[in-house]
Order: sequence, then C-alpha cells, then structure tokens
Amino acid sequence: LSDRGKAWGIPGETVDGMDVMAVYKAASRLIERARSGEGPAILECKTYRFEDHSKSTANLVLSYRSKDEIAEWMEKDPISRWSGRLLNEKICTQDEIDKIDETVEKDIEKAVEFAKNSPLPEPEDAFKYMYATKIEGIPQKGW
Repeated sequence: LSDRGKAWGIPGETVDGMDVMAVYKAASRLIERARSGEGPAILECKTYRFEDHSKSTANLVLSYRSKDEIAEWMEKDPISRWSGRLLNEKICTQDEIDKIDETVEKDIEKAVEFAKNSPLPEPEDAFKYMYATKIEGIPQKGW
C-alpha cells in the first residue's frame, strides 16, 4: 500500500506495525517531512488482527487461521513486547506498568459509558465532516 502514492509523487514507507519503535521512528520522520513543507507521505504499518472481525464471525467458528498462526503472532503482540522492553531496559517497574494498565482500563470504561449514555446522532449527522471532490457523472446531492 505504501507504494500507491508514487503516482502522485507521494512517498511511502512500510514498517512492522507490531514494533512500537519502528512505527514511532517512521512516523516521526514522515511527520517532520510534512512539517518542513515537503508534503504528505504514506505510512503503512503491517499488523495482525488477533480477534475475528465481529462476534458473528467468531460464532461461525471459521478456520481461515490456525491456532498455531495466531499463537505465533501473539508472540509479537506490541503491548507485551513494549512492556518487556521497558522492564528489560529498567525504564519501568512492573508496578508502574500495572498502574498504567489500570488507568487505561478505567479510561476505556469511562469512554464506553459516555458512548452508551450519549444520545443517538441525527441522520443528517452522517454527512457532517464528509468531504469529496466532484466526480463527473455522479449526482452531487447533499455534497
């Protein structure tokens, strides 16, 4: 995917999306590039989805991935790898990591509650913040 921008003169870079530092370094380079006026770039992060697409897919017990494949990728879990690195390099203690995990869990719970307690959006809100260029031959209603 990172090669797709070449047709428009937009450079791209592909990195291991399971490696926190690889993503950070590449993103930093490309952000600096954009901020210095050199324009946009595409950052493709190769990752692996541990879970099924939806609960309904999981209920079908599809076997398009083996348990061995999933286990192999779980070894590359970016959160575990990063925590391990922080511990190995004595940047954090396990207690500090546990506190961060606790804080994140609480933040997620608050966000879920906020979403559940928020009113449903109005149908016309589906078009808020939607932008498109005019395409010849396609009706432009509502754009």
